[in-house]
Amino acid sequence: MVPAAQAGDGIAQLAASVVVGPTLATAYEFWTTAQAGNTITAYGSIGYDASLGGWSVGDTGFFGFKFTSGGAEHFGWGMLDIFGDAVSPGDGYTILEAYYESTPRAAIHVGDRGSVPEPSSLALLALGAAGLPALRRRRKQAAERRAD
Repeated sequence: MVPAAQAGDGIAQLAASVVVGPTLATAYEFWTTAQAGNTITAYGSIGYDASLGGWSVGDTGFFGFKFTSGGAEHFGWGMLDIFGDAVSPGDGYTILEAYYESTPRAAIHVGDRGSVPEPSSLALLALGAAGLPALRRRRKQAAERRAD
């Protein structure tokens, strides 16, 4: 989900109990096309898409998403932690949890675990894979600091 005011850019930071579904509050909309990636952090600071959505380094909050599986549209939400420190602010992020509604086209409230008892392993794997480059970069920087 993106902030409607940003005309399709960003990753909206959502409040608990926001409805993610076919009908959204006027403050939000979905991308009109599938996204291959969004910039959460970049070069030691908050990324473009995250900043447009109201995120800052140190934030832990919610985001919404939709996906198509077997021709059916599903809606979900996740919790994101954007971390950093004085040496490497905005050096990465972690997706703490993600849930979706297994009933096609059914809405889900942020914070609701939906009809899926546990997060989908495949969805978490895909979402977590996006954080691997940041994790590698952070480990490399830590090793360089230790070598100095």
